[in-house]
Amino acid sequence: MKRIANPSIHHQPPTPVFSEYCHNERRAPELHKIHYSNDGRTIKAIEYYNPDTEFKPVNLKHLAFRGVRIFQIMTEEAFDERSHKDWEEQVGSAAILIMDNAGWLDHFSSPRLTKSHHYHINFRQVVLDVICDHLEARNQRYHGSSI
Repeated sequence: MKRIANPSIHHQPPTPVFSEYCHNERRAPELHKIHYSNDGRTIKAIEYYNPDTEFKPVNLKHLAFRGVRIFQIMTEEAFDERSHKDWEEQVGSAAILIMDNAGWLDHFSSPRLTKSHHYHINFRQVVLDVICDHLEARNQRYHGSSI
């Protein structure tokens, strides 16, 4: 398990994270399932397959989110990849980026966001943006947790 606790730092270049857990080689990871809170108002975790693995339960991995403030899910058609071409070479095969410099955080005003990061996660056919306090990656399927 690996966890990132987020300091109050904004306006940095995109930072690849969790490349050993979730990567984008020749094609993006395949989103398998989204886990929502019991009331359906927030995202708790996502399960996915990396592009180099067979679609078998033993190969499932997950990302769990803690302190989710804002999230959005977009189809790849809705996401404008041209806006990210200038830093594409810097991030290599990373599928998860900390995007505090993208300006999305600046659109919201809440003291709670000072401890949050904007995570941008690329999947095959889906792009997920999450502003949350912690992101946790595990090499196993999601079984629920205190997060």
